[in-house]
Amino acid sequence: MIRSLTRNYAVHLFTVLRYLQCFLVCAAFSLCTYAQSQLTIEKAKERLAELSFNYRITDDVYRQKIEREVSEQANIQPKGEFETTKEFQARFAKADLLRKSLVRKYEAEKEKRKVHFLGLIRELEDAEFQKPAGVTFGPYDADTERLPVTVFVDGKSHEEVLTVPRAEARDIKENSSEAEAQALFGVGTLNTKAVDYCFAVNVLFRGRQYSSIPKIIPATSTELDRLYKDPFVLYLRKVFKDYLRGSLKGISEAFFEEEPFSGIDRDYFRSKFIVGLITPSVAGGKNILVIFRDRPDVVFRAWVYKLASAKGYPEYELRGFDPYETDPAKVRMLRIVSKKYDPKSHAL
Repeated sequence: MIRSLTRNYAVHLFTVLRYLQCFLVCAAFSLCTYAQSQLTIEKAKERLAELSFNYRITDDVYRQKIEREVSEQANIQPKGEFETTKEFQARFAKADLLRKSLVRKYEAEKEKRKVHFLGLIRELEDAEFQKPAGVTFGPYDADTERLPVTVFVDGKSHEEVLTVPRAEARDIKENSSEAEAQALFGVGTLNTKAVDYCFAVNVLFRGRQYSSIPKIIPATSTELDRLYKDPFVLYLRKVFKDYLRGSLKGISEAFFEEEPFSGIDRDYFRSKFIVGLITPSVAGGKNILVIFRDRPDVVFRAWVYKLASAKGYPEYELRGFDPYETDPAKVRMLRIVSKKYDPKSHAL
């Protein structure tokens, strides 16, 4: 229940802010007619900041909408001087039933709006912007065929690595003035702030193009089965489903510094996740890197442990779950690598 504000100016201010939030949500919806691919990088950042803000306040906007309707349809004033306790409790029980009914009424609408925002946010986070850049070449490694480059754009430098065949490396180094570079930029959020970032570079030289985006061999069906049928991974999906139902079953709280999943938006767990990497944990069990398909802005690391069990089947528990990578440029590259490895984008 929204707390009563005793001073008139506070009530007025709260009302103004509430309607401002509702207006912002509606305004963001109207912007969906824009062709996001035609935005400049600065406009894309502004739009991403707006969409991210409106996504974050959606729950509050609907919570306030529900409380407003409750206050209009039911008496939720404090207990009156001439009101018995029984009458007071009955009145508030009626208001609480109304509140629960309104929550159910608006749940689908609220989730649809959040999904809409997330879709627009994903489009922006997947957009690619190119900027002409200067480039200098470092010492070539003939064993790995890797050529370090320093990219200069917007007054900043970025270190990247190209894969260049040995037969072509001498030519590009000796005639570097003929090379043309395009820095690849994207937009994302870092600590709720919209930012732009350089995540790769393409170098064009005498009709040949070299990119710092690594070449990845797509996975075989056997390799993907090994990822998505791994019992540690299947258990992680089960934990997420139980958590969304309000259960912490299968989570060892003793290994979490705070409450499990504290500070992580529950909406992440509503999405299917992509498995990035599975490695043995030095403390036993496995570390699993995952990216949630509908919220691909953070790479998370889960620590799943296999318990010693006298029963005829294995038992597991989740002992850790935290953000592993939040830097937008690094997350973007991990998404690109994941897509190259699994073009069909399997998810669990």
